Amino acid sequence: MLSKIRKHQKNKDIIMPIFPPSFAFLSILPFLNRNLKKVGMVHDLQEVYSIGKKGIVNKVVRYFIHEIEEKCYNSCNRLIFLSKEMKDQAKELYGLAENKLEVQYPFITVKGNITNDLGHIFDKNKKHVVYSGALGEKQSPEKLLNFFQEASLEIENVMFHVFSKGEEFNKLVELNKNVNIRFHDLVKKENLEELYQKSDIQIVPQKEGTSKGSLPSKLPNLLASNCKIFLITDLNSELQKLFNNNNLHHVVTTWETDELIRALKALLEKSIDFKHQKVIAKKFFTIDKMIEKVLR
Repeated sequence: MLSKIRKHQKNKDIIMPIFPPSFAFLSILPFLNRNLKKVGMVHDLQEVYSIGKKGIVNKVVRYFIHEIEEKCYNSCNRLIFLSKEMKDQAKELYGLAENKLEVQYPFITVKGNITNDLGHIFDKNKKHVVYSGALGEKQSPEKLLNFFQEASLEIENVMFHVFSKGEEFNKLVELNKNVNIRFHDLVKKENLEELYQKSDIQIVPQKEGTSKGSLPSKLPNLLASNCKIFLITDLNSELQKLFNNNNLHHVVTTWETDELIRALKALLEKSIDFKHQKVIAKKFFTIDKMIEKVLR
């Protein structure tokens, strides 16, 4: 970044750092033209995920996260958060001025281009419950696997899939002994819409107490696709209210396994109005509003 920043800030009016990562932006701050308007887009509040962790190492890590994020956010002329919860939490943590803060949900990126490359994965005679995307601490991966394991024992004719990669993904692969739970690499970008279409249910999990830290960026695309959504989030979270207020299905506010299985059974049998889902997606998750707030 340092080697290219001089070239790429010439004749520019706005620079848009995406957080995280934060340290990279902190490192180039001294070299940025003072006339550049800095509009930061915050995808995750890293400090939220460090709250409550014990031990000296975790305390040191949280200290540096706080210092770096505070400096980065306060250096921006405007900050765009992907949810009101994130905005309010960041304002409290870092003493940010309200007049520089904006809220805009992430936008739909799917185009309706459905491929036909994943048929070998999805048995047409079964229903398919899928988690796809990054798999880390904020998705509670071991609880997700336990949920899949217990649900597979109680619900017949259903396959459970995880499409991801990385350290947590590899751990789950090693732990899994269940033939009804299958693990796959992330699909190619061009196959993403096919994956959503072939999924009877897409799981969107959030670790307890972390709803203020992020909003799943794949949610707009899921709402714009013909698949059912099973959201696990905090009680009274912004996402729970969004789903309930707009008649979207289904949201669960606990990781208690029996409750998750009951809700999953009900959603598998429930008929969903996908046209309504798409209307809500286009109402809240548009790129035009995002662009307006960047240029304002």
